Amino acid sequence: MGANAEAINFYLEPTTQPYLELVVDNDTLIESPATAEDEFAQRRSAQFKGRVAIEGLQAEYDAVTELAELTDGQMRTELELTFDGDDIYGPDGRSATETAQKGLKAAREQAKKNPNLWFEVGRRSLELEEIHEAVDMLKTGKANTMILTTNFPSVLRDAKEDVGGYNVTRQQALRRAITANPDTGKILLISQTLDGSNDKALDAVDAEFGFQAEPGEERLGQRHFQLLSAEEQAAIMDRSVAAYDRAMSAQFGDEWYAGRRPVDYRNTYDFVRQQHDLIDTYKSLKLSGKLTDDIMYDMAATINARFKENQDSKTETAPRADILHTTVRQPAYDAEMLSQEMRMEGNIARSQGKSFSACGSTFKAEGVDESIETLLKSAGFGSRAESESSWHGGKIHKNSKCVSCKKVKNEVGACHICKDCVDHPKGMQDRISDPKKAKMNEQSAQILSFEDGRKAREEKQAKAKEKTL
Repeated sequence: MGANAEAINFYLEPTTQPYLELVVDNDTLIESPATAEDEFAQRRSAQFKGRVAIEGLQAEYDAVTELAELTDGQMRTELELTFDGDDIYGPDGRSATETAQKGLKAAREQAKKNPNLWFEVGRRSLELEEIHEAVDMLKTGKANTMILTTNFPSVLRDAKEDVGGYNVTRQQALRRAITANPDTGKILLISQTLDGSNDKALDAVDAEFGFQAEPGEERLGQRHFQLLSAEEQAAIMDRSVAAYDRAMSAQFGDEWYAGRRPVDYRNTYDFVRQQHDLIDTYKSLKLSGKLTDDIMYDMAATINARFKENQDSKTETAPRADILHTTVRQPAYDAEMLSQEMRMEGNIARSQGKSFSACGSTFKAEGVDESIETLLKSAGFGSRAESESSWHGGKIHKNSKCVSCKKVKNEVGACHICKDCVDHPKGMQDRISDPKKAKMNEQSAQILSFEDGRKAREEKQAKAKEKTL
């Protein structure tokens, strides 16, 4: 399973230079003695340190997010974003636009293999548009809050097993908001899972905020914008959950929390942030390229077993204020004991035929399944050999309004998106049509550290001001 400190070798010049060894130990970078003393080598060393720091930061966020999504419980997250005037960046430095573009590209590749997966292309297209609309909101200031809901895909409603990251037992919807605090200017991305993706309950959530979704199964493209006070922004998810649960109680009786019963207020995100041994192991294995699907299955089984044990023992779990660079950590753990725990929990889960879904992947007892093709086939949408004209994702609505271009079209697909918008997402076309933005998209990210990134953005903004003078 790896030791608590994972040594990662990066070769400066594979054929002529000795390697520089960097050790990542609980968020601290420790450099081995320098192998060269010239100024060039020192600059290269600084660059590698910056790159490893960013990669380690991103691996830690990936660990917490994926393990929290794999855990069987409600999840709420609140992440601070940064905005440089052109794009939005996550707390780990990743560009929201680039992330959405990668998701769209991956969905297109899947759809080429199986046209029945075009509904995923539509969803990824809407997510890209979401980023551009959020950027426009932050630029114009006409609103300070964007609220939206991602419902569970209706084409998978009757599926019998998890696949492609979709949990067909829980069938979660995801409520999200991007807020710009009117007092401090702080930008937050807040999200909350809502189990069941119940249409009546989701309508009640929208009504709570004075919004009515248009008929159809795809809510992702139906965003609404508001000017809210800081207090109103802070209450968005509490109000959303309360409205959802009231509607669930009205339909089915009993008490609910975030669409789940019996009521359990624990947040899987906060719970996972305390599992330092699993987080550190995930990071080390990912950075060294050794994080396999089998290990992910064992990790998912382990985190769920711990979550259930925590519930059974009624142990309180106080969340950390920040998952990174904290001085409060658990005592050093035994890597071999952790390895044994993971193998044991993994074997128990396999014997029970369990599967775990999150972040676009489903980990099954017999192996990982990153495609939803099998599930679509079981739901009645055919196989790869069928017509390549299945851009619609298995369902066509006649003379309906496209949620992307807002035009009434002769045909729209399962996500209420027309073929033109599936083939040419509006957000992508907007970027491509603007030469400056298109040029920006061609440039690869070269952020070496958050401080360097901030300075680069300040220099870019200063140059822009000089041109306007």
